[in-house]
Amino acid sequence: MVALSAWVRNDKNTTEKALNEALKRDDYKTTLFFMTVMRRLTRNDASLKWLERYFMHQNPHNLDREFIIILEAVTTGVFPPAARQLMMVNVKNWLDQLTQGDNFINEQKSQWVKFFEALGPLSNGKYPLLEKFSLNWNLLDNSLKEAKTHAILDTHFKSIISSSSDFSKSAKVQLDEILSLLVTNFDDEELPLQEQVRLNQLIIQMDGNKTAAQAIMDAEKHIFEEQVDFLQLLTNASFNPELSGATKVTQALAVSISQPWIMEAHNTFTAQNRNKIPQSIELSIDDFKASTKDGSEENELLNKQEEFYGHILNTQLKSLSSPYTGVIIGILICLLGLWAYNLHVMVAFIGVAIGGLIVFNSISNYSKAKNKTIESVEERKTKAKEVLRGCLAETVDYRKEHTTEDNKAEEIRELLCSITPEDFSSVSKETVRNII
Repeated sequence: MVALSAWVRNDKNTTEKALNEALKRDDYKTTLFFMTVMRRLTRNDASLKWLERYFMHQNPHNLDREFIIILEAVTTGVFPPAARQLMMVNVKNWLDQLTQGDNFINEQKSQWVKFFEALGPLSNGKYPLLEKFSLNWNLLDNSLKEAKTHAILDTHFKSIISSSSDFSKSAKVQLDEILSLLVTNFDDEELPLQEQVRLNQLIIQMDGNKTAAQAIMDAEKHIFEEQVDFLQLLTNASFNPELSGATKVTQALAVSISQPWIMEAHNTFTAQNRNKIPQSIELSIDDFKASTKDGSEENELLNKQEEFYGHILNTQLKSLSSPYTGVIIGILICLLGLWAYNLHVMVAFIGVAIGGLIVFNSISNYSKAKNKTIESVEERKTKAKEVLRGCLAETVDYRKEHTTEDNKAEEIRELLCSITPEDFSSVSKETVRNII
């Protein structure tokens, strides 16, 4: 500030002394400060010199969080036109350096795959019978969730394109916003707090599903790092420009530069998902096990279910207590009563009555138990048939929906292929094209 005030007073000696002292204390912050101030004051030559010095400070393996904002300022014309060439040379060299090996690119691909996986919607209870009676429901649910991700990605990338196609602010306003971001952006020591705030927001957004919220946090974790490499900086801005300390125009720029490995990541994501699609739906209905591919095996499965309950009925009927023991005992008592007739008529009558009652009760109880067993098994079979038919109907709907959602992967591929610098009117088309 001393150097700036002395410069305004045209006090060259004090300006130089204060500037040298500021550079000794913190060359980087001094450079950043004068670079932005000179541009605001439309001192183009001076701002360009400071910008050149700013790039000299940068290490593509360890970039500070505010670099993405400066990148945006240059590409949108906030700095003098010559700044674009300066930025293009540096960024192109960084990309060449970072993409020489597979490590950095593979790391970004992996993060994009995790990002895609975390975007899947929560289960909406559309298939209640499968959810209750399918043994591999978790696999089915996850597979459909991943297939539905393509529609979410379509909205995500289209919003980036559309939101970045109508930036008509003046260079001065853009610079003011960038400076405001530099001033108000949370300090590095606040990053852990901001990370916790973000997690709480996601838990609310995911209706209390902490697992789903943590999956998104895992995909965004590098956003909260103090320093990252240039490729990671682009990925952070693509995932969440607000958390990265940038704007939508930066997100558009980052996506356009990152497009090659975004496409590769999406291809990987799609291939992995298709490999994990369950080929059959395993059902367990009242201990009846069945497997269906697409719900078209209704008659076959109903016949098997009929055999299953026929076997259950036979097993349960065999387990009923036989009435023969009671019948035999009753008959013996009756015979004993008849034998006692010569001794006493009343004794004979009582014996025959008791024996007859035992025979009657034995046969009656067995008949009641048999009828009850038959009714119980029939009731179970009727309900199970309804459930089986319902599961097969839901299977048909599930396969149709899954196929429809999975086919949207081709639309995303076409959309990603179509992303070019021309999609972003506020971004220098020539600059991004040359960088890529």
